[in-house]
Amino acid sequence: MNTTRTNQQRTLSLPIVAIAFTAALILGGCATDKPIAPQGMEQRVENAHTASDHRDLAAAYEQQANTDREAAEKHRKLTLVYAKSWNPVVSLQGRTSATVPTGNPSMVRHCEHLADLYEQASKANLELAAEHRRAAAGDTK
Repeated sequence: MNTTRTNQQRTLSLPIVAIAFTAALILGGCATDKPIAPQGMEQRVENAHTASDHRDLAAAYEQQANTDREAAEKHRKLTLVYAKSWNPVVSLQGRTSATVPTGNPSMVRHCEHLADLYEQASKANLELAAEHRRAAAGDTK
């Protein structure tokens, strides 16, 4: 039995498994985050007639703005992780020979883009909250 070859195969497959596992964890974090409108907002907006209704809507928009801001911060942090992540180096024979900190530019761009979108959503939700606060105060300018 050739134990040297078996040990080499295990040595090469361990980094590959570790890379795949790390990528799944990180990508899972990106995949689940997306701006979500608070439940029933359309109905709540249509039925908003009192100052209390508008204050409640403002609070819901402010809460969503905070959620969006936190998601933007999370994606900014992931940008840094991807910028210094370890990627496999593939030899000319198509085999993974080592891992080096080369970064992952496409994932950096992906997370930067999501962070920008979440920041825009946060700003838009704060603007809507301000409009509902004005409506609650009777100021419809």
